[in-house]
Amino acid sequence: MTFYGDDIIERVREASDIVDVISEFLPLKRKGRNYWARCPFHQEKTPSFSVSPEKQIFHCFGCQKGGNVFSFVMEYEKLPFPETLKYLAKRAHIELPSVTYRRESKEIERLYFAHEVAAEFFFENLKSSTSTLEYLRERKVSDEVIERFKLGYALDSWDALIRQAQTKSLTESDLEKAGLVVRSEKDTLYDRFRGRLVFTIFNTVGKAIAFGARTLKAEETAKYINSPETPLYQKARVLYGLSHSRSEIRRREEAIVVEGYFDFLSLYQAGIKNVVASSGTAFTREQAQLLGRSAPSVILMFDSDSAGQQAALRSVDYLFEAGLEVKVVMLPKGEDPDSLVGAGGAEAVNEQLSQAQSFVQFSLSVLPDRYDTLSLGMKDKAIKRLTNLAAKLDDPIKRELFLQEISERYGIGIDALKRTVKPTREKPPAPPVSVPTSQLDDDFLVVLLARPELIDSVAEQVAPADLVDKTAADIYRLIITRHQEGQAIDAAQLIDKMSSEAQKQKIASLAAEPVDDEKITELLDDYLAAFKRRRQKRRMADLKEGLATAEREGEQDKIDYYLAEINRLKSKG
Repeated sequence: MTFYGDDIIERVREASDIVDVISEFLPLKRKGRNYWARCPFHQEKTPSFSVSPEKQIFHCFGCQKGGNVFSFVMEYEKLPFPETLKYLAKRAHIELPSVTYRRESKEIERLYFAHEVAAEFFFENLKSSTSTLEYLRERKVSDEVIERFKLGYALDSWDALIRQAQTKSLTESDLEKAGLVVRSEKDTLYDRFRGRLVFTIFNTVGKAIAFGARTLKAEETAKYINSPETPLYQKARVLYGLSHSRSEIRRREEAIVVEGYFDFLSLYQAGIKNVVASSGTAFTREQAQLLGRSAPSVILMFDSDSAGQQAALRSVDYLFEAGLEVKVVMLPKGEDPDSLVGAGGAEAVNEQLSQAQSFVQFSLSVLPDRYDTLSLGMKDKAIKRLTNLAAKLDDPIKRELFLQEISERYGIGIDALKRTVKPTREKPPAPPVSVPTSQLDDDFLVVLLARPELIDSVAEQVAPADLVDKTAADIYRLIITRHQEGQAIDAAQLIDKMSSEAQKQKIASLAAEPVDDEKITELLDDYLAAFKRRRQKRRMADLKEGLATAEREGEQDKIDYYLAEINRLKSKG
């Protein structure tokens, strides 16, 4: 692995404004000097996640996660630092030195590299696979979409990818951990994807993390196969296409959800780019949260058959929990989004979107019979299903509007509906692991991070050893070192220099604390006096311990020394 120099790292960090970067992942709202959002690292309904444009840091007052722009991308996307640096450098149009992966590279980096090699290999293979290209032409997939989404072809060979990977210094173990090969009963490895059209699955920053593959042979029993779960890929946390559609979803403030790869590609190619694919599964909580961070509204566009209706119903709970307004488009019989685009282009899709039903309307349309002909039990079940969804909406205005629509369409008094709704209570984040700390140490560092020009006046009076909290002492030691070297004391830069997450999060937490500029001098004087008292207390404890030892051993010279020192210290006190 290539280690990038501090100059490159600092250049990328300076070019990556933390508000701009995080706003690509979360809907930030300005409040005072900072920006706020619901934290992506724990469940919450009241925003406690703060981003400081001035300090270029983020901090969550709920779960205590914090750091700089690198820390955020690494934590959000579970990327190692080199991949994070590459992503931010590409975003800032900064060219990095080429990276050579060696056997000693960290495992997670090698897994990303293995997927990068596989995606490129499949993409190149497609160029020479006439039958696969013809199939894509029949599906009207353009060359631009093929290249943008890295569609590819897995050769009909047991070890083509294995051999290609070996030329890139990747081992069979790397490929097995990446889910790209399968171990046989005879304990030999072979390529997982063979003789199939391949869809590359990206994370939200555009890194290949998995693959889906479709057979083009009628005799194959498994139409689609997918990568297994790996350290990079957990299916419940990924939406196909979000890597490319997130900015359009945010611009339009609405996401369209379809089921399959081709449904997604057809809509995207037709210019309807605020779309993602669920890959044929019901929504998970994590997927709903991904969408909830990008848009307030979602349209479910599924086939009109019963399977499509069930997919819509299964998707709803977590979408409501994420605070999303849910609408549903049930396509004409026999149509899916892909065929709709093929027959009528974007105009046909937009016509269907314009007829999207609210979820309350949709729930009426899928009842087994007209509502007024149902039994009391079935009516009660249908209404309670909706009021349970209303309870998941923490926004009181959204909840009120949703209940009003239920009242109007089902003919039930809104007061009766309200009595059945008990809004879900937010679970507090798990408390952080308890570590011995000192409020004095923390308060002292808060002042220094806010006013680093004061270091000259305090460095001679307070040593790192005077701080009882080891993490705080390490931070203070770094501040002094950087000051002595003439380097800037900047929270975002300090975070880069720290090796442990505890250190990084502590800097972010302390830097996020407000400071009253008018009282800084007074506060600092109080802290310096407190450190002096702490030193005296430590010294007194050491002297008393020494005196006790000297008395036990009958050493009169030492007894006299310790008594004199104790009396001298008391006279200063």
